[in-house]
Amino acid sequence: MSSEVFVSVYRAHDRPTFGECFIIDENKIHLDVNGNATELYEVTSTIGSSSVKCMVIKHTPSKPLWFESYDMLKMFRHPNIISIENYYEDYSGEPRFVLSWVDGGLLTWVKSMKGRQSAFQSSGRSIRPSSSFRQMIIVIAYLAINTMNFHYNSGICKGLECLLQHGMYPTKIDIKDVYVRVKGGVISAKILISEVYWITSINDRYNQELDLWEDMRSLVQVCKNSAADGKTIHPDSERFFQYVGIGNVEMLQDYPDNWTDERKVCYLMGLVTYPSFVRPKLTGACFTWPTTCEFLEKLIDHQETRLNTTFNRKEFYDYILVCRDLVKHWRNLPGIQQGSLFLSSKDGEMVSAYMV
Repeated sequence: MSSEVFVSVYRAHDRPTFGECFIIDENKIHLDVNGNATELYEVTSTIGSSSVKCMVIKHTPSKPLWFESYDMLKMFRHPNIISIENYYEDYSGEPRFVLSWVDGGLLTWVKSMKGRQSAFQSSGRSIRPSSSFRQMIIVIAYLAINTMNFHYNSGICKGLECLLQHGMYPTKIDIKDVYVRVKGGVISAKILISEVYWITSINDRYNQELDLWEDMRSLVQVCKNSAADGKTIHPDSERFFQYVGIGNVEMLQDYPDNWTDERKVCYLMGLVTYPSFVRPKLTGACFTWPTTCEFLEKLIDHQETRLNTTFNRKEFYDYILVCRDLVKHWRNLPGIQQGSLFLSSKDGEMVSAYMV
């Protein structure tokens, strides 16, 4: 039961409400935001004199429902997880899960005109994810991280700890299991987890994590491609989407696809401050110096002549030094090189970081 419903029931009764819970199931299929049928059904849950609209998911061979899963999930609440409110069996003995309300599927929403307009915003010749869509992806990935990694501790999803510390894992995360709830003009993603099980073996946990991360990466790619609708996604944003499942959620949240130029410069300067630490970390990194950039060649020649040094074009760290020199010695660069960057400057100060 949502907090709003709980408060309304509390205010309506001057004493505790007792009685059986009744589910009024008229076998009404819930329609998606595009008008197509979903696998959910609309029902009314009644306790005493209070009623609330809910969803029901029915047992099928492809999505079996077990009382054991309900028993593990019935007390679990999180804003981005569809709550399992109750369990019952129909007249034929088939299990039913009573769920909190959702409006439709995430994939259907991102394919809609409104969803596409909300998911991406124009950035020159390409598009970037909006802050809300970017956060939605992070939330989904965050939940996956916590659901899969029982020892991961985080502020946003601390509600999961009671499950994760005991090694409970969902069997699968599919795009069809991610829904949206629209409330007060705010759209939030909600994941339906209807089947979980215990995993005690470290090896089994590891293997299940790999499978679930593959599910998550596939889910994100489908959402991204559907929302982009064939438009070119900015390379920085593409790398953000590809980073899902690589690092932890703090790193995903802080991914530099939307950093300001000033922050890029600060980060760059921080890298070259500790060469003995950074250089070994870059050894063996999959990086190749650009070979077709005329400006880069001019910059290297200028810096090697001015500093009487030679950059090793097989070393990633030396490329970082070139970028650092571009920022640090911006004022000393020939005007033609500054102009070739199509950058603006203020009083001779570098205001945009190139190749960072």
